[in-house]
Amino acid sequence: VLALNNQSGISGSWDAVTGTLTLSGTASKADYQTALRSIIYQNTNEDNPSIANRTVVFSVMDGNSNGEGLGMLTTTATRDIIVQAVNDAPGVILTGSPLSYTESAIIAVDADLVLGDVDDTTVVGATVQITGNYLASEDVLSFDDQSGISGSWDAVTGTLTLSGTASKADYQTALRSITYQNTNNDNPSIANRTVVFSVTDDNSNGEGSGMLTTTATRDIVVQAVNDAPGVILTGSPPSYTESAIIAVDAGLILEDVDDTTVVGATVQITGNY
Repeated sequence: VLALNNQSGISGSWDAVTGTLTLSGTASKADYQTALRSIIYQNTNEDNPSIANRTVVFSVMDGNSNGEGLGMLTTTATRDIIVQAVNDAPGVILTGSPLSYTESAIIAVDADLVLGDVDDTTVVGATVQITGNYLASEDVLSFDDQSGISGSWDAVTGTLTLSGTASKADYQTALRSITYQNTNNDNPSIANRTVVFSVTDDNSNGEGSGMLTTTATRDIVVQAVNDAPGVILTGSPPSYTESAIIAVDAGLILEDVDDTTVVGATVQITGNY
């Protein structure tokens, strides 16, 4: 688009079909010079503009105010515009609500994740990291290699790194397939985990800003399941002799992996009582 703010009796009319800005109105050379100097160029494609050079031709017609025989004359001059694109970071859209995770399950962190990039067709890598309340002894992110994309899990930092150049669609599929598991199947920490997705484009159009990374986060709400207490009795039956009083099981062991207190118990004779 070429544009002009009307001024000094000079008005501008833009023809988008021919790419022509026509200035009309009789004014002094000084006023036309000011008007021509004020003409602006804008590329309205703010995501992925064509970087082909544009050529702008200025044509100016005099008024033959002195009545010379040649009549009005037009002169032209040209100037090129070099369009430079800027690399836009890829976009990651995650499900807004926190993910509910129940003890012992394996679930996708975000099966509806959307990955976009307005000016690149490929992605060169990504990381998915548990940054909030990460426990190396419990938390695991997993990924099955696919479509030229491989995954590497770092249990020290809680980071799953995806590497390999692939299409946006392939990376979207890969990121959707990442799963979370808490390996503490007895008494996991129920602190919410925060997972950060970071995706890097390949700047395939060669924009001057180089490769860019964007991030998005999702929380995981860990829900523990109450595990029943365990009673371990001595394997062999006790021998009871008439008129005696004996302990039913003096070696009994009582366990509970996720509770420290007990609220009651029953001991019942059910066989041949």
